Amino acid sequence: MGTKLPLLPFTTVEEKKLFTDFASQNKHRDDRWLALEWCNSVDGVNIFPKLPVHIRVYRKKWEKNRRVANCVRSAKDKSITLRELNEAIQPRSGVSDQQVLHPSGFEEPAPQARSTSGLDIVAGTAVRGGNSDDVDQPVKITRGKDKPKPGGKRKRKCPQCHQFGSENTMYACGGQGGGAKRCDYFDVIGVRRCYKCFKKRESGESTHDPYTCPSAASTALKEDCPYFEWDAVQRRIKTK
Repeated sequence: MGTKLPLLPFTTVEEKKLFTDFASQNKHRDDRWLALEWCNSVDGVNIFPKLPVHIRVYRKKWEKNRRVANCVRSAKDKSITLRELNEAIQPRSGVSDQQVLHPSGFEEPAPQARSTSGLDIVAGTAVRGGNSDDVDQPVKITRGKDKPKPGGKRKRKCPQCHQFGSENTMYACGGQGGGAKRCDYFDVIGVRRCYKCFKKRESGESTHDPYTCPSAASTALKEDCPYFEWDAVQRRIKTK
């Protein structure tokens, strides 16, 4: 860093005393100012230059120690009073004068008062007792079966077929779960067209007009397309 002396954290007694002097005189404006002001007291033997981070870290520690000292000082009178009270209640006999009396614990119950059975009777009701031999085993909770819905499984329908009036095909149309563009019979505005020709033309694999395909007739089905068919094995549209 090109400095004549190392920049070290607070380690020596002289440095800690000097910081206390700055703090007691209320000269600590901020960490950067104190780091510059600190250089005027550096001797290279007991006091070394500091970075602002060194001052910030030690300042937090110093403030904590001051709070502890103030707390002990404020409780000193109460400690003396408590010591006098202990001396009056129980005179010392070779014990430390810092002794504080504590209440004695509960006495152990008689052996005949202890219960050895797994159940106790409380207000006429049998409850589990405190026998140490009883170990509660965790119970695994499993989810039960769902109740069957009335009418069997609900069928999904194509929203395009349902909207534009093809009641006979809406439960067998590919648009049941694929959205408006996936409908085998209607486009997004409800005009009849062949989905196979539309899909192939959209991907650039065909020039057939989906709106003039024979399967686009109002009474035709999707199987009436003379150009393409559905391959159930490879799950794709292929040429006939």
